[in-house]
Amino acid sequence: MIKTLLKYGGFLLFVFFTAHIQGQQFLITQNGYPVFSSQNNLDTGVTQSNQISIQIINTNNTTHNNNHLLNPRVTVRLLDSFRNTSASASSIGPNIGQLSFNMSTIPSQGVNINPQHTSVSLSLAEQVLLVGNDRLKRDESSYVFYYNLDISSDPLLNTIPDGSYRATYEFKLYDGTTLLKTVQVIQGAGFDKNMAQTESIVLQNAANLLNFQFSTASDYTGEKSIDIQNGLKVTSINNYQITVKASNSDFISHTQSTTFPVSVLKVVASKAGDQSNVAFNGPLQLSTSNQTLITRSANIPQTLEYNLRFFMPPNSIQNSVERGDYTTDVTFSLVPN
Repeated sequence: MIKTLLKYGGFLLFVFFTAHIQGQQFLITQNGYPVFSSQNNLDTGVTQSNQISIQIINTNNTTHNNNHLLNPRVTVRLLDSFRNTSASASSIGPNIGQLSFNMSTIPSQGVNINPQHTSVSLSLAEQVLLVGNDRLKRDESSYVFYYNLDISSDPLLNTIPDGSYRATYEFKLYDGTTLLKTVQVIQGAGFDKNMAQTESIVLQNAANLLNFQFSTASDYTGEKSIDIQNGLKVTSINNYQITVKASNSDFISHTQSTTFPVSVLKVVASKAGDQSNVAFNGPLQLSTSNQTLITRSANIPQTLEYNLRFFMPPNSIQNSVERGDYTTDVTFSLVPN
């Protein structure tokens, strides 16, 4: 598979969800979503600070038997994957989301956050413990815990379209092992992706497919190549570089156990017609490090299409490589200068 990357906010939404229990209130407040608006965001991840606050209010100071919490515990999970609200076929799994403890309204020595001050990965399969506490002061009337929502970097984020991606939180409040209340925050978890449309890089004409078949003797002794006319389309108003790299160090097969290194593959780009302000490097020997394939030197709006050629020189593949189809992931990145 071949991928493209574009290398280079949002509004705040306050939503309150309250569950009333005899003697307590369980209040969940949602505060906006993190936004992917640049390639740096996609590469490093984004965070919405204090995206969730969890408040437990004791409405009396009576004993445990009269509904005063002695050992409050709060768990969380997602009920669905992050799904585009305008294009439901586009989604990404919950594992990119984490809730990280930020602060609380009670002294750190009086609260036991579990895990202690570390990110908690969101899951569909199980409730994850956010607050596990057996040391709260009996006379405290209200406890508030604030959590950041972290959306980590993932290659799939580069392939999904712009839009709002949402999932539903499910929080549960326990006193010890006794479940007191379940609260669902509909579309409370999520993120927005809003990349600048003045810069784009797109694979076309089946350029996203990179498969080599080895079935005859000539496949091993002769040159293997894939040529794609106008396979890469780039729109930009800036100077830029197009870099290329492989995601993994080996070609793999879904039917065979043998592999061979991506370094046997070479890639070269070209362009029909006027080539002013454009320079090409290559052929480049593919590796897992970014290499500059194309450089453009012009600060004017322009859409250019580039031809791509992938090839393996004769006798690059040993006979020990079993016959079959082999593939690897190749990523082209647009890096504005």
